[in-house]
Amino acid sequence: MIQTEVVKLLALAAGFDNRKPDPGVAAAWWEVLRGIDYEDARQVVIAHATDSSEYLNVRHIVDGVKRMNRLLPSQIAADVRAARGYGFISRDWPESEPITEDVMRRLTDRRAGINQLAIDMEDASVQGEPIDLGVTLKSPDDVPPADDE
Repeated sequence: MIQTEVVKLLALAAGFDNRKPDPGVAAAWWEVLRGIDYEDARQVVIAHATDSSEYLNVRHIVDGVKRMNRLLPSQIAADVRAARGYGFISRDWPESEPITEDVMRRLTDRRAGINQLAIDMEDASVQGEPIDLGVTLKSPDDVPPADDE
């Protein structure tokens, strides 16, 4: 992001919260946001304005962009675990190291396929079509006992 984009971002935020940005604020925000894409930051400001009553600060933008790009530590760890589970990466990949773009694309495609399957199953159930989940139970008594019983 360049300095003029930070000024535009602050003007957008001012439209939501009536802040009075000045050159000092813009310079300080630019020090933090200069490596962040303007469009990503703009989306975060708009989302924050619609989802939160909290006064927007630069940390909200940094965290929001990280969330969008799946770069929060918890998201990185979750992606690593999922990619390991699908065999996309080795079992010894550190949970603190983001997966590659290629692996993220494969993981995103896999997740999209799973989401579409869930949507298709719900659509089928709404239309009254039978759904084969692999097990048919006629009553609660048909539920097999847990392994620890």
